[in-house]
Amino acid sequence: MRLEARVNPRVEQRPSQRLEAALSKITRAILNLNGTQYATLSEPEVLDGDFEIEWVGVRYVTDTSTAESIDTLFAGAELNSNTVAVDVFEERLRVFAYNSSGNLYPSLQATIGETSSFSDGKIQRIRVTYVSGVISLYLNDAMILTATWNIAGSVAVGVVGARTDTGSRRMAGNVFSFRVWKDGDRNTGELVTDLRFDQSDTIYQRNYAVPVGVNLADSEPSNLRETWTDNGDGSFTAMSNGEYLAVAWSGVVAGKVYKISYDIVHHGDGGVRVINGAVSEPWDVSTVDGHREVYVTADSTSLGFRHDSDAHFTISNISIKEWSGAILQNTLPGDWEQITKKGSDDYWLGTENLVADEYFSQLGGFTKIGPNIWGKYGENTASIKWYSELVEGHRYQFKGETLWRDPTSPWGANMSANFAGNNFNVKEVQEHLGTKVAGSQNQQEFRINIESSGKLEIRTDHLKRYLEYAEGAI
Repeated sequence: MRLEARVNPRVEQRPSQRLEAALSKITRAILNLNGTQYATLSEPEVLDGDFEIEWVGVRYVTDTSTAESIDTLFAGAELNSNTVAVDVFEERLRVFAYNSSGNLYPSLQATIGETSSFSDGKIQRIRVTYVSGVISLYLNDAMILTATWNIAGSVAVGVVGARTDTGSRRMAGNVFSFRVWKDGDRNTGELVTDLRFDQSDTIYQRNYAVPVGVNLADSEPSNLRETWTDNGDGSFTAMSNGEYLAVAWSGVVAGKVYKISYDIVHHGDGGVRVINGAVSEPWDVSTVDGHREVYVTADSTSLGFRHDSDAHFTISNISIKEWSGAILQNTLPGDWEQITKKGSDDYWLGTENLVADEYFSQLGGFTKIGPNIWGKYGENTASIKWYSELVEGHRYQFKGETLWRDPTSPWGANMSANFAGNNFNVKEVQEHLGTKVAGSQNQQEFRINIESSGKLEIRTDHLKRYLEYAEGAI
């Protein structure tokens, strides 16, 4: 998916408006997959006709990769049945499918070479189309494979970043978006999945192709026990009599995922839990007032709340809505990162500056003379080191500036072995892109070294994550 400043093409714009749109900044979150995390769709998309699938993201080759590694971009939930999948195996980009009867359609595969690199740390766009019995695989809008398949029955897609819903053959990298059209391609079919993987505060990633469901709690409860009082304003107060009683609403479809949210004000002790058929959702025993959100897969035809034996509280702003999206697996808050770009740029930058003063860890022969300003005046080799937690396979943008140099000193500076192409001249190169090398020394450090004869003052105030779109990916 292309993220950029959007303008209404039907409204003529002044040059200043076009410039403002081009320069406006967009910020989003991305999830860094390290071969552990993946996502499962709340409900697999079953494709029994023409379809198109689009994956936009970055794949990294890490020091744990081998020639036999299989990195899956997307697939169905089952191993060898009812799936369409794209993966990278032995540096070959492959697409294959098993129909709903488990019959394999021979995989199409292309060796990733200089003209179709998929391992250079850039953002790539993969598209699979199946129209009138012809399957085609596109890399950045260039068709690289096509064949006649004539799939009998259906195929499905239900996992992003892994081969199955149990997480086998996971990939390392980032997924910017994942979209599926059924009963046609993007021009003729229906958009049924639109995932952006940009909600860093939850493992539940919304499917923007599906409208938000009707709030079942807007209707009268189908079950209101005597310990619950309907306050007439959409709120309900629980006053326990020593029992565990409930308020619930019908209209729920078993097997569907629902988002339940509410505000709670405590008048005493006691907890509340979501009741979901035979499934025991965890008790909320916190006495802190505030907003709550719970996602559940319905186990019956009703959902609601049960208080414990000594509860006294009021819940309001109750919402029970069917939810569609993807559920992230094995993720932690630290797996997320904020990035930003201007509308006209073909790259994103991390919002965090990895050579900020707080990351500075060691001086050797340098004198710190100001914020991110360093001086070297002696006849010795000098270095500055930051502990920046650089990630293997990620690309970074470094910017530096020489403020002063002794006229008798030669120019000389180089980055540490954390980066490919690590030698560069401070005078001639004010901006440098480097990729952290698998298996390199000092894995989490960024360092600048100055040779012994150099006497100079430099500013180093920019080292940020760099994510560039491959040609044709936007």
